Amino acid sequence: MQAIFQKKSSCFRAHQTGLTLVELAIALAISAVVVMSALVGIRKLIDGNNAQLALTQMGSALANMSKTAQSLNDYTIYDDTLGMAKMGVFDSGALVKSNTNAITQIRNPFGGFVWTRRNNALIDTLATNSGLWYVITGVPNSACTDVVTGANNTAISIYVTSTGTSPLSDTTSQFLGSTPTNVDSSAIPKQSGSVMKPDNIQKSCGATASSVKDIYILTTI
Repeated sequence: MQAIFQKKSSCFRAHQTGLTLVELAIALAISAVVVMSALVGIRKLIDGNNAQLALTQMGSALANMSKTAQSLNDYTIYDDTLGMAKMGVFDSGALVKSNTNAITQIRNPFGGFVWTRRNNALIDTLATNSGLWYVITGVPNSACTDVVTGANNTAISIYVTSTGTSPLSDTTSQFLGSTPTNVDSSAIPKQSGSVMKPDNIQKSCGATASSVKDIYILTTI
């Protein structure tokens, strides 16, 4: 009798060596959480690196623009983004070219574009044509705060808008007025050289109208 009982117990334990469905479901759920956390961490790292690269490219481009304009004694070149690209103002790796090797866009690290233009009207204490708009388009909401915060020392003013339906160009309507269009006046991160407003950064960068933003950085020439 004891031998039979031990045999049955042995068989019972043999059947219990695998995972039950509940245990398997829990294991899969835990694995999914770990994977998602890792992906979020990687996404933040990529966004942070792209934001830093975009700011580095901006600093280099602004310095090159200034040198080029002074050497030519021609400040109208600030209004011709693609013309400046032909002069080597922008990083060669950022240039988008057509089949005929003509420069058509300046690509930023987020996959959007870069455009520049002088202010053609009095804005934020800057007289006409004494300031420069440096625009970075297609910035993900998750990287917007990094870009805005990083531009603080360079900018007189910073405006954030939802990305338009078409890429900007030198003649896009957003450049033709004294301020960009579609700006939430209650959430301007920085204006007229005042102190940066963290609450406004969060509000403008987190606006749900678009998952990506265009960032307009106004600097002096």
